[in-house]
Amino acid sequence: YNTFSGFSRTITTPPEDQPSFVILGDSLTNQNGDGYEVSGFPYYAASRGYFNWMRGFLSGQVSLLSNEGVGGETTAEILLRVGDVIALNPDYCVVCAGVNDVGDGETATTIKTNLDSIKSALEDEGIETFWIDLTPNEGWDAAQIAVAKDVNAYIATYDNSISAWDIVADVDDYPKDGYTQDGVHWSE
Repeated sequence: YNTFSGFSRTITTPPEDQPSFVILGDSLTNQNGDGYEVSGFPYYAASRGYFNWMRGFLSGQVSLLSNEGVGGETTAEILLRVGDVIALNPDYCVVCAGVNDVGDGETATTIKTNLDSIKSALEDEGIETFWIDLTPNEGWDAAQIAVAKDVNAYIATYDNSISAWDIVADVDDYPKDGYTQDGVHWSE
């Protein structure tokens, strides 16, 4: 692979026989990698993110072209970076975004509008999208949980969506014990 390292991402030229992916989102995306430190996340987190799970389930038959995850970003900020993804011309883009919006008190309507704009921009360029819904945050109150669940119900209407909430949330809609390293970021 040809690899070019930047401050917060690594761009890799995948083998021609493997589909190329870009992952786009916030810190839940940024913590993904090839087992190396990714913007401050240690090896154990960088080697366990959702893209690595996918790669494992598919026996390594996918290539990560670029990790476009930036910690702390909202869907509005992520939308501004969609052009960076389009410029890379991947076959697929996995989007995991919205938890920071909920934490910042954004409305479900605004989050859904931004997600729709991200989806349209990518798909209009022929990039197939996959969606990971919002996961619980141990610092959220009942109103924030309600917003997240509303957004998740909306994401579930997209083609190629997966519910991480169903995997990570306990019966009280907070992260299950042992599933996060800090109440937000996945540890498994």
